[in-house]
Parts: sequence; structure tokens; C-alpha cells
Amino acid sequence: TPQTTTARQLKHYEAGLEFRKLWNSVRKKDRSEFLTYIQIKLLKCLGRYRSYVYRCRRLSGYRPYLTWQSTAEIEDELEGYYRLEQFDEFWKRLRKMESKISEMECFYFPYQIYFHEEDVVEFFVKKWNGLKKTVGNAKESACNRFKRVSSRTVDQ
Repeated sequence: TPQTTTARQLKHYEAGLEFRKLWNSVRKKDRSEFLTYIQIKLLKCLGRYRSYVYRCRRLSGYRPYLTWQSTAEIEDELEGYYRLEQFDEFWKRLRKMESKISEMECFYFPYQIYFHEEDVVEFFVKKWNGLKKTVGNAKESACNRFKRVSSRTVDQ
């Protein structure tokens, strides 16, 4: 008897085709770098989700109806991802789920603060890059201003 293809299998198959097209478009010397970046994203998402599951289990004593997906299911889902945008979408979804858990943790564990060091580092990196850009623009405009003023005084 022929087996029917489920929507999930079809989605993974299409993602695989898309990955092969992308893989063939990447030069051979860049392939290992590209794969390494995808693996890093995969491991980062999995580690963060495991942390989320730990927090959910910790809260399940207070909220018995709290549910979450197993890490094996999430791992299968993430292994089907071949584009970086898919990992970014999962990351946004995970952040939303974590914010709900954080609200509950504030209620049940008021004197504990739970944060990820990557979030703190990411925050400071964004602020630092914004500051560098602002300072760079200010430096450039000040230099241009001095050049215009000095060229006027020489001409006069």
C-alpha cells in the first residue's frame, strides 16, 4: 500500500530542495563557513530552548496546566531549517514564550532574577555600535566643518 506524504514531510522535502539550491550557489571554499554558521545557530536555539524547558518545569509545580514541546520535537523542527531567517523567526517566537514565563516567575519567585548573558552582551553590543555610529558621524561632520572654515580663511 502506498503511504501518503504528510504536510510536515512535504515541508521538510521542500526545505531540503531549497537548501540544495542555496548550497549549489555557494562557492566550495565558503561552504564549510556557511555550514558552521547554521550549526552555531542550531546549537544556540537548542540551548536556549532547553533553558526555557527547565524554567517551565520549575513553574509546573505552581501551574500544573503549563505545557511545552519536548526538546526532541524542537530539535527535529530546527534540523529542518536551512535558512537563517527561519532560525531568526524561531528565536523571536522563543523570546515571546520566555517573556510569558518571566512574568510568571516574577509572581512565584519575586526575589530571583533570571537572565541570559547573551541578551546582556547583545544589548551592549547594539548600544556600542549605535554609539560608534553617532560618534563617527559627529567626527566626520566636525572634520568637514573645520575643512570648510579653514578653506574660507585661506582664501580671504
